[in-house]
Amino acid sequence: MSGTCQTLDIHPPLDDGPGWCWAATHRTPGGASRTIRFEGGPRERQRRTDRGDPFLLAILHAALVEGAPLRVRGAPISPTLLVNLDEVQHAFHAWWDLPRIDIQADEERDEIPGPDAPAIAAFSGGIDAAFTVHRHLTPGSLRRRRLAAAVLLHGFDVRPDDAEGFRRVAARARAMLDGTGLELLAIRTDLRRPGDAWNRSHGLALAAALTLLSHGSAAGLIGGSSSYRSLLLPWGSNPLTDPLMGSRSFAVVHDGTHASRLDKVRRLAEWPEALRHLRSCWKSPQPDRNCGRCPKCVLSQALFRCVDLEPPCLDAPLPEEEFCVALRDFPPNEASDPELFVMRRHLAARGATGAWI
Repeated sequence: MSGTCQTLDIHPPLDDGPGWCWAATHRTPGGASRTIRFEGGPRERQRRTDRGDPFLLAILHAALVEGAPLRVRGAPISPTLLVNLDEVQHAFHAWWDLPRIDIQADEERDEIPGPDAPAIAAFSGGIDAAFTVHRHLTPGSLRRRRLAAAVLLHGFDVRPDDAEGFRRVAARARAMLDGTGLELLAIRTDLRRPGDAWNRSHGLALAAALTLLSHGSAAGLIGGSSSYRSLLLPWGSNPLTDPLMGSRSFAVVHDGTHASRLDKVRRLAEWPEALRHLRSCWKSPQPDRNCGRCPKCVLSQALFRCVDLEPPCLDAPLPEEEFCVALRDFPPNEASDPELFVMRRHLAARGATGAWI
């Protein structure tokens, strides 16, 4: 590559006592640079890959926006990931008119996971992630995978500098997983920053975090946010491009697209810990709490009412009159409107009545 290329320099991990930090620097031909860091503890270190795949996934959207060829140095990259990301580029070009670029790695290496290698799952504590974990832990679920761990990410919906807020979020997640046998892994990252096109890049970010902890695992599961009936495209995480963010070394699986949110809530009603500890709100000043008033909280309250539940995880459900007003004034949204339609059809079939309906 010529001197007009972008570079991704992956630095050696820094292990400092029980903690560690692994960073990479993305530089553009114009001289701009950005360093991305992942941090964790001893449990996460045991699962940390030595490939540079997570950093390539983390900076891909920014590299496409820049538009110049990209050279990756400092750690091996899975050759099958390079092939798959070429197809991701075609999708992003069609959806957002992003340029396609040539990506070359100084070293390429794939690893074949063992036949009994388990899966790990991204786990925010919300409905989609909880459904994925619950269905793969439930005997008899179709094509369920053996789960070894759930991965909670600090720096996505909780600011990287809010250590206390994330501590409480992690405590709520552990309480939900209590009794499942799953290990909760926690990664801190500054990957998400103000101004990022998060609606485009969040799938890459989730795949990056799961791939970071891929040692000893065969696949990482991302809970889908919409069903095939109401599939939202273009969107950064979806059943078309998420699998292309994996490799022969570590598959990325977009999970649960067969189920609507109402289907998911029906299943989660079987999980008492989820009814107590689900967390889907990104608006609350207390990140471990559901505010009860934002669109996500209003939608969650409506979903649970559809199955005749008002569980304690709602934290601060709206009183009846305010709930009716919030539903009447619900902002149009291409992601939630299909879910509202499914709920209305379900309630009509039951002959349910009430002011909120």
